[in-house]
Amino acid sequence: MTSKHDIRRRMRRRRRALPAEERARASTAVAGVLSRFNVFRAARRIAIFAANDGEIDLTTAVRRYPSKRYYLPVVPPPGRLRMCFADLRPGTSFARNRYGILEPDVDAAFLATAHELDLVLAPLVAFDRRGGRLGMGGGYYDATFQFLASRNHWHQPKLVGVAFSFQEVEHIELEPWDIPLTAVVTERGATIIS
Repeated sequence: MTSKHDIRRRMRRRRRALPAEERARASTAVAGVLSRFNVFRAARRIAIFAANDGEIDLTTAVRRYPSKRYYLPVVPPPGRLRMCFADLRPGTSFARNRYGILEPDVDAAFLATAHELDLVLAPLVAFDRRGGRLGMGGGYYDATFQFLASRNHWHQPKLVGVAFSFQEVEHIELEPWDIPLTAVVTERGATIIS
């Protein structure tokens, strides 16, 4: 069995090695898939992510649907794991967080919590068809959306992974704290996880 560390290393290397034109084509294809994806179409408050480390770029999708409200995650201070989300508005200024990822540079009073979102488009390093998501290993998404573990009470937000199709693996061993995805969107289409 391949370790999570090995999967992360292999997938990140492959993702970063994609030529810029291929990455751009896949990002445009993902925007098209999202335009036909009912979960995305119905959502009003959507968390996205700033592309980093060769990830899919969601800029095209955001531009196609300017009437929706988009939020970017803001990484908490060291020692904490629950992220908040900054509403993207014209004139928003950005800064790089401690991981080098762009995030809105806004006052904490203007941040939304995970409970306020309809949909979260989450980055990932690998995924499987059972909802397993392998992220960068920091635990931020799992901690932030832990309340979804009691699904009989919480149905929002939907947690949807966004990736290149080659990032699919046969199986990701879920830990008790892992929050599974409700769907995955790639350049080839959307897969709903049951």
